[in-house]
Parts: sequence; C-alpha cells; structure tokens
Amino acid sequence: MPPGVASIAGGRIIPSPAAPTLASTGNVAKARDSGADIVRALAILAVVAIHAGHVVLDPATTLALATASRWAVPVFVFYGCLHLARAVARPGADPWRLAADRSKRLALPFFAYSLLYAAVLGAPGSFDLLHVATGHLGGYAWAGQYYFLVMFQLVPLVALAASRRPPPALLVAVALCGALLVAAAGPLLAISPVLGKISDRPFLWWATYGALGLLLADAGRAERFAGRIPRPLALAGFAAIPFALATADLPADRSPYLNLPVLTASVAAILLAGPAFRGLRCRPLEFLGRNTLVVFCLNPLVIVGFDRLAAAAGTTPPSGSAGLAAAAAVVAATTAACLAVGVVLKRIGLGALAA
Repeated sequence: MPPGVASIAGGRIIPSPAAPTLASTGNVAKARDSGADIVRALAILAVVAIHAGHVVLDPATTLALATASRWAVPVFVFYGCLHLARAVARPGADPWRLAADRSKRLALPFFAYSLLYAAVLGAPGSFDLLHVATGHLGGYAWAGQYYFLVMFQLVPLVALAASRRPPPALLVAVALCGALLVAAAGPLLAISPVLGKISDRPFLWWATYGALGLLLADAGRAERFAGRIPRPLALAGFAAIPFALATADLPADRSPYLNLPVLTASVAAILLAGPAFRGLRCRPLEFLGRNTLVVFCLNPLVIVGFDRLAAAAGTTPPSGSAGLAAAAAVVAATTAACLAVGVVLKRIGLGALAA
C-alpha cells in the first residue's frame, strides 16, 4: 500500500499511512495500519478455508465452511481500491502512473503463478493459444486467479474516479447500483450463455466494493464513521458474519459472489472492520496480514498436496468438532507452508511474488 497517502477532507490534506500487501498499490509505507493488517490476516485465513475444507470435511460441512468464508475476497478488493484512491489523493500524485504501477505489480504474480499452475497441473495438449488465453490465463486455471482479472479492470477506473473526487452521494449511489446488479444476477446471467460463462469476472459485479473503497479513502470520513460504532459492538458484529453466512442457501448455478447474502455480509465486514480493529495489535496476525499475496496465490497448490495425502491415507472425514479442528489444522499448515515459501522468495530477491 502506498506510503504517506492522503485524502481530502474539508479542504485539508489528511495523511493516511498504508502498507504493501495483496491489496496494495505497490509503494512502500513507513508506517502501517495494524488493524487493517489484522483484517487482511483474517481474510486470508478465510480464503484458505474456502479451498481447504474438502480435504478433511464431509461435503455438507465443506459447503457451509466455504459459504461462511465468502466475505474475504470482497474485503481484498475493497482494500485494493481504498489504498489506490488514497494514493491518487496525495498532493502531486499522477493517477495514471499509480494505476500503471499497480497494474504492473498485479501482472507479475498473475503471470508467474499462472505459469506455475499451468506447468504443474496443466493437461497435456492444453497449451495452444486458445487454451492459454481462455484457460490458463482466463481466470479459471487456479482458485483466486479471477481476483487479478477483476483488479486489472478496477485499478484504472478507481484511479480515474479518485482523481475526479466524486461526491459521497454519487459513490453511495454506485454502491447501491452494484448491489442491485448482484440482486438481479440470476435473470441477467440467464440472458445469454456467454454471460454465464464469464461469470463474476466483469468488474461491474464488484462495483459496490470499489465504491466503498473510494468512499472511505477519505481518512477523515473513515475515522468519523469508525468512531460512531463502539468497538465491542463492531467486534461482535464482525464475528457474527461467518455464522450468518454459513446458513445462506446459495444457488449452485452461479458464482457465490453473485448473490445478495454474500454481498451483504461482505459490506458488513468492510464497514465493521475499521471500528472493530483500528489500533489493535497482534504481531502474528500483523505478519500474516503483511504477507497475504503468497498465501493467496499458492494455497491451492499446497492443498492439492494435502488432497493427495488424504487420498493415499483413505481415512473417513471426521465429523462435528473433530472435523472442524482437522480443517483448522489444514488451514494453519497450508498458511504456514505458503509463508515459508514467501520467506524464501524474499531471500532470493523475488519479494514481489510474496507480499
């Protein structure tokens, strides 16, 4: 996330520190928002839980765990838009240079990890131009690849919007329009098979989170909003989100992100994150929050390894609390393995693939 970024509030420039992670614009910050790091850490654990549950859980519990964790990726989209908008608001900032820089920092892990997955998991004969464009680089090659395609679209749009300083009412209207679009996703996707095939890749489905990022990029506005919600209430609300989502009956014929319950829970997580976690410190979670990229990109490959171990062992998935404990162990082991790779990548000069 960009250093020394600023927002405009009441005609004054208000500095707002940020930090480089999965949701960064690519500049290094001298000071970090520890609360935001904790939120990103919780979000990345939820992302790993989406992918890892099936290793040790029965199908019904796997689905419930994945559904409960769907708030996480929208949080990353939000932070990406938030910190880019703050960077653009910095005095003398060039929005197009910042957008180009952020896009380049997204492109490197996108192509590097896509190449890795193609080499390790790609089917023989799938490397012609059509398969590479629509398969290995099309957003479906590995879990999480779609995030990069969404951000490639949102980055220039957010940079342009932030440079124009849209009024809050307009941003609220955009957020509401995005929610209405998601609410109508079922009928809209039925219009054409093409729309169903490209699924949640177009940025329009994620417009609500981009608008919220622009809205809360004003540090003064974000601080005033956070101050209105008592921390205990915000923490309780944030903790309740996965439990509320777990019972949601999402249609199986479309992306879970194209459903109103997921959007509602994600917006709640975004709005409660600041009041709940601002100023909190937890060094292990802060470290994880600073190194989300390698976990986000590498966890599906690590989980393939756990899949093969589970298949070789031939054990019956545990149920109840034992199953959830086993899933938590897989999430922790996967996260630790990814972080270890991240440390190595930094040591050999490939930190852009780690954080």
